[in-house]
Amino acid sequence: IADELGDRRMQGAILNNAALVRDEQGEYRTSLGQYRQVLALYAGQDFARGEGDTLGNIGGVHLLLGHYREALEQYQQALAISESLESTTSLSQDHGNIALSQLGLGDTSGALQHFDRAIELADEAGMRQDVAFWMRGKANALIRQGKYEQGLALHRKAVELYEEIGTPTEAVEALHDLGLLYLALGDPASAEASFQSSMARSREIGLARAITINLLALGDLQVRRQGREEADALYRQAWQRAQEAGEMNLVAESLLRLSGLHLEQGRYEDAQREAQEALDIATGLGALYAVAEAGYVLGEISRLQGAADAAIAHYTTALKTLPEIIDPELAWRMHYGTGLALADQDKVPAAIAELQLAVELIEGVRDRLEEQRFRTGYLQDKFQVYADLVRLQMSAGQAENAFSTAERLRARSYRDLVERDTLEAGAAGSGEADEIELRERIRQLRKVISEENAMPASERRQPALSVYSEELLAAERAYEVLLDDRHRMQPAGRSTRAPANEEVRQQLQAGEGLLEYVVGEGEVMIFVLTREAIVALTGNMGRERLHSRVELLRDLIRHPEGDGWRRPAASLAEVLIGPLNKAGALENLQHLYVVPHGILNYLPFALLPTGENGGRLMLEDFTLAYLPTAAALLENRQPRHDRQTLLAMAPARSRLQHATTEANAVFGLIDPDSRLLEGELSTETLFKEVAGDYDVLHLATHGYFNKLNPLLSGLELDADASYDGFLELHEILGMQLDAELVTLSACQTGLG
Repeated sequence: IADELGDRRMQGAILNNAALVRDEQGEYRTSLGQYRQVLALYAGQDFARGEGDTLGNIGGVHLLLGHYREALEQYQQALAISESLESTTSLSQDHGNIALSQLGLGDTSGALQHFDRAIELADEAGMRQDVAFWMRGKANALIRQGKYEQGLALHRKAVELYEEIGTPTEAVEALHDLGLLYLALGDPASAEASFQSSMARSREIGLARAITINLLALGDLQVRRQGREEADALYRQAWQRAQEAGEMNLVAESLLRLSGLHLEQGRYEDAQREAQEALDIATGLGALYAVAEAGYVLGEISRLQGAADAAIAHYTTALKTLPEIIDPELAWRMHYGTGLALADQDKVPAAIAELQLAVELIEGVRDRLEEQRFRTGYLQDKFQVYADLVRLQMSAGQAENAFSTAERLRARSYRDLVERDTLEAGAAGSGEADEIELRERIRQLRKVISEENAMPASERRQPALSVYSEELLAAERAYEVLLDDRHRMQPAGRSTRAPANEEVRQQLQAGEGLLEYVVGEGEVMIFVLTREAIVALTGNMGRERLHSRVELLRDLIRHPEGDGWRRPAASLAEVLIGPLNKAGALENLQHLYVVPHGILNYLPFALLPTGENGGRLMLEDFTLAYLPTAAALLENRQPRHDRQTLLAMAPARSRLQHATTEANAVFGLIDPDSRLLEGELSTETLFKEVAGDYDVLHLATHGYFNKLNPLLSGLELDADASYDGFLELHEILGMQLDAELVTLSACQTGLG
């Protein structure tokens, strides 16, 4: 009718609405074509507002699909129109959407500027819900820059604002996001509080699905804390609610959680029944991810019961499901399980091949994590895969390959940290900008695929899944090509690969040796490298027993007046040093580099006795140095000698009674070119500005350690206008410190 009337503006409005319906159905390629037709209809109609809205709709589709450059282009055109119309509402939306696009491209500084403008305009227009939404976007940008406290503060403000304006659904969502942030930062207590609050509000407004999801999240937290009974109760509540609501996808998810928990507890019959029921439900729903996950759990049950053939059959069937939904996180677990099952059948070469596939998938996921500082944390709880691969390679007589595997994780994580290839530092380069964009695009597409698959089959949009999957495959292919190109172009000495043992041995001098440990589930694997050879040995003590012995020793040496520490020290030495003595691996060595793993990072090796009678200690027979990885020996640092000598600091914040006296005493030992900072002068800003100018740094202050997220460990300095005074590890890694000696005179720094 509009066509018959010749009303192009009306035609465009109708077609725009039709395209919005296509968006709801997930038919994005069709909607994009229709939006472009709308722009053509609006051309010459003096309908700037319609053009701006349509450009925004096009940008929205591109943003959803992770096409950040295309989205940015559309939103910038829409912004120009909004500026000409002086529309505050539209200007706020355009600035906010531009910020989201820039965030996807890795331009956090630019994104922050546009988020600020979006918040300002939304506030000016009285759009408080939009203010809260853009606050959450700005919070995520700040977190990406490592400004966690500022990001947390904004997330909290957004929650408060949602509460003030009475938008409970958005408040529930924001609280859940806040909980996820706490989890990522290694703060399960705060995460629990956020999930509990989100669940309580969900109950108030009757959001059944949100209640169920929060119950599952709280159950996961209890599993993490070893609270298995509490987790069981939470999972059962989630299962019951999902049953009553008829949300069968959540019923299957709850059953899978229960099955995994009961598997850990050795309740194989219960786990089997629950996993099979979940599999039946998921198959009926067409929920492929749940089908694959149930198959994996069934495979684990069979393997742990000694039925290797049945386990491999389950893993294989489940793996065949995965290519349709693209989930390497689950795929690596299946390859890992298959490898362990093959090892149980003494098919060691095939088992090694499966574990190598698992490692490659793990590292592929890790390399796509948007936050570099979380990559090491992502890998650390998966080290058992590496440990089992080391064990199998050693059993096959592949000592060199086993050492390479032991170094593979360490070298990658170490190189990531010392090179500081961060978004801020790398965004200006041509290759880095492309990598940032692709990583963010892959993250976005995986997120929307997961959300779509989580929906009931009747509501799932197959056209949308098809588009998402095609886009994800293309993005991942482009990403792999980019990484391959970068690897070929990488300058010598900058590779992230694990060093060969020959490279490490060439760095060792006469009388020097390197001890590298890998803690497995049932044994400790030890590599001894000298300039002449590599030796692979095994100590007979499992992870749990080793952990308790180290903790006991640490507790006892806190009381130096007694000698109760000697017996646990001797039992540890029997496992960690005894095999080396029996093999004669320490003969003619005076200097040892120790590369620990797991709980051994907290063991003071210097206190271990070297002989059977326990008379002499390691510190009496060897000079010891600790390394995070053998790859650190390949560093060739040339310290400058044109700097001042000593910087001593005793911050007021620490409130340590004798810290100032100590700093003054140390200061008095060194020549007059030194500098002493006491009390409130000991600020984080000043330290960052001047620390690189000194050969010796002496810090008398509190240190704190975040065991769940080590990069958030740090030292207490004094706050100022620019920094909060908590000098965290991820900040230190971004500094250029060439000091030859750094003394951290904090509590418990001598415990390993």
